[in-house]
Amino acid sequence: MSVKIDSTSNALSERGVERNKKLEAYFRQVLAIHHKKWADSIVFDYTSLERYCASAEAIRHRLINEGLGGWPERPVGIKAKEEYLGELEPGSLYRVEVEILPDVIMPALLLVPGNAKKRPASAIICQHGFGGSPEWVMGFGTPREMNYMNSCGHRLASAGYVVLAPHIVCSPPGIDRDRVRFDRLARLAGNSLLGFEMFEISRMVDYLQTRPEVVPNRIGMYGISQGGLSTLFAAACEPRIRAAVCSCYFNNRWRKMLEGEWLAERGREESQQYGDYMSTGEDDKFNPWSAPLWPDHVLSGLICPRPFMVETGRYDPVIYWRDAVEEFKKVQEGYRKLGIEERAALSLNERGWHEIFYDDAKRFLDKWLM
Repeated sequence: MSVKIDSTSNALSERGVERNKKLEAYFRQVLAIHHKKWADSIVFDYTSLERYCASAEAIRHRLINEGLGGWPERPVGIKAKEEYLGELEPGSLYRVEVEILPDVIMPALLLVPGNAKKRPASAIICQHGFGGSPEWVMGFGTPREMNYMNSCGHRLASAGYVVLAPHIVCSPPGIDRDRVRFDRLARLAGNSLLGFEMFEISRMVDYLQTRPEVVPNRIGMYGISQGGLSTLFAAACEPRIRAAVCSCYFNNRWRKMLEGEWLAERGREESQQYGDYMSTGEDDKFNPWSAPLWPDHVLSGLICPRPFMVETGRYDPVIYWRDAVEEFKKVQEGYRKLGIEERAALSLNERGWHEIFYDDAKRFLDKWLM
């Protein structure tokens, strides 16, 4: 008895599509149930500022250990190799390599304004984003590349801030490839690249607090895109970051991660091409430590009661601005419950795209750090 089976690519594809639909629906249902159970367990206590801070500290512990895979044991003290590069208009430029752990370094550029050599000043960790660099932060360009940093580090130093620009993994040589590779290694080690980078930034705070030019309790952070992600998570994890500005990242995290069709429809309305991370090769956004998803308003709840600003552009092709505004309302409500609504701010640039806008952020940082 002979059997005829259609094993052509078209036939296999038709059967595969039906299977895939059911798998997609199943995993999304599991994720939604898991996420709701997790969200119900995250409770901030608004009955007093003291109780709020205590509840946030417990949630912060969960973020670091459950959400990011935990941190290594922190070495005692901090070491750094420093190379003087010369003078810019604001002050002295150094290339530094901060020892995070034995044999592990984080490179950075440090710009120390002249006034800070006479009297200690506030400091800003200024974080580049995907494809960017510390050099971009300080106003140096790359041929044929659009510098979305708009020289913010150079400008902040001109205004009197000590500026430290760390070099995270999303620049040459590998840009996206290196980030995926190191996150996979971190996962196999029971950690995550993002979690380790937040430990690195915490160590950069250690370093800044050793600098005689820096007021130890006046350190802020300002970052864009991947650097905005870093700013949001680092300020949530590290209470010594006294004020934070998250630029061109803050969003509805569930939609940005998972809802590609919904975002595409919003993109057609806005003449943009919004997309979700499910449709990209950014594998570092997906690991066991990121499940459940930590919504952006919950992360900013861990920054509260410290000052926090969201910066977003009306024509940013990466971030759907209406989602950013709606998510920020949840942040604003939390600060309002504590009677400190002036510490939460949103800057919507009506003409801006995916770039540092600076002016509102500068005024915000001046208010809370200067």
